[in-house]
Amino acid sequence: MPVDLSFLDYIIPEELAAEIAPGMLVSMPFRNRMEYGIVESIVESGASDVKKLKFISAILFNEPLLSQRQLFFLFEMANLYATPLGFLVKSNLLPLQKRKMSKL
Repeated sequence: MPVDLSFLDYIIPEELAAEIAPGMLVSMPFRNRMEYGIVESIVESGASDVKKLKFISAILFNEPLLSQRQLFFLFEMANLYATPLGFLVKSNLLPLQKRKMSKL
């Protein structure tokens, strides 16, 4: 059974905690490389929950790329068409396409 990589958990560093919000574009380590992602939600958790999690590296834009309404719409589309949410987000947002991002 394939792993759903649409949602991954990361720790928000203290220096980014006041700025970060759902819908923002961030960079974070994934395996041996840096990847882009959209913050879906922010949840407080206990210290025991975060032992193996990595830190978000940076916020790439000061404003969210997606509103809560747009995120909800993408969730609904993913469910309706049985398509991975990550595929919908990545194919529709220019900043998540590495080739195009490097040209910017």
